[in-house]
Amino acid sequence: MPNVMLASKLILVLVLAMVIVAEPDEGSSFSILLLLLYISLNVAISLVKSAFRMRLLLFFVIMLSLTGYWEGHSLFILLLPLALSEFAKSISVPVILPLLVSVIPLFYIDSQMRLFYIPLALFSVLIHEFYFSTRGKVQKLVESADSLRLERRRLLDRLHENNEFLKQSAYASRLEERNRLSQQIHDDIGHSITGSLIQMEAARTLLVANPEKADELLGNAIGITREGIESIRMTLKGMKPPVEQVGLSRLKLCMDEFTDRHGIRTVLVHKGKIDAVRPIHWKIIMENCTEAFTNSLKYAGGAPIHVELFVLNKLIRLTVRDSGKGTEVIKKGLGLTGMEERAASIAGKLIIDAQSGFSVTTLLPLDE
Repeated sequence: MPNVMLASKLILVLVLAMVIVAEPDEGSSFSILLLLLYISLNVAISLVKSAFRMRLLLFFVIMLSLTGYWEGHSLFILLLPLALSEFAKSISVPVILPLLVSVIPLFYIDSQMRLFYIPLALFSVLIHEFYFSTRGKVQKLVESADSLRLERRRLLDRLHENNEFLKQSAYASRLEERNRLSQQIHDDIGHSITGSLIQMEAARTLLVANPEKADELLGNAIGITREGIESIRMTLKGMKPPVEQVGLSRLKLCMDEFTDRHGIRTVLVHKGKIDAVRPIHWKIIMENCTEAFTNSLKYAGGAPIHVELFVLNKLIRLTVRDSGKGTEVIKKGLGLTGMEERAASIAGKLIIDAQSGFSVTTLLPLDE
């Protein structure tokens, strides 16, 4: 039951009680009893869950209002529109029906009572109509919110499952790599060392009896050991990724993390001999890219960011460009100053263009 209806009924009950107490007559005791019964019935209506019981109680309220009007005080008729409107809503009849039924008492009440009865009847019907229509919308919103909550929970569960799958996949990949290395060491390096050890033990046995044969065996052992060392070197070289691959992977990872964290799309284009980029270059590239991303985040308004890494004959050109609004006056803060200083540390330069969007180009020499 809406608070507005409870407040309306409470006001009517208080008015009736005040009138009955102010103008006592022979039926005052009966009228007070009916008011108490009216209050009890409405409290019961607000507590029951069964639709049938609620309708039955509302029917009793309608009968009580009519009984109070005929046998008690004439103001009891003011309780009728509220009860009729509530009963009509409980059985899902059109709003016009309780309004028409509420018109019937107009033929029996006096003209002064009509001044209160007509507005109250209209108010009762309209407030119930507003409440039930609003309740339907609220119910739909609640159901939509519950649906979204369940969908969010489902997506979070899937995300956790995916994260767990990625962890298990990474762990499985590490195990596979360990098994591969273990097998390779056993097959190649282990066999080489075992063969070398056999040759040296044989050489030690023949060292006095047959020095020439011992010398030959030692030569074989040295050759086998060299092959084993070369096999170790090739295995380690195969495990270690190239410098250019590490640098590009770190740059792409930095861009992907920036996109995931801030929702801003980033695009990378690279050309030229990336293997010519040395570790000192990669350090400056990563730091200047990070600073340029921060500036775009502050001033570009979420515009996409394009990164170009071109390795030319004599220099490396790194350009970080966004399609934001740009600016006519460039104020160099600590960020841009730091980018200039990093480039200048290896005789490089920084070029800033803010006419169309904002672009920062870092030029780094290759011959330094």
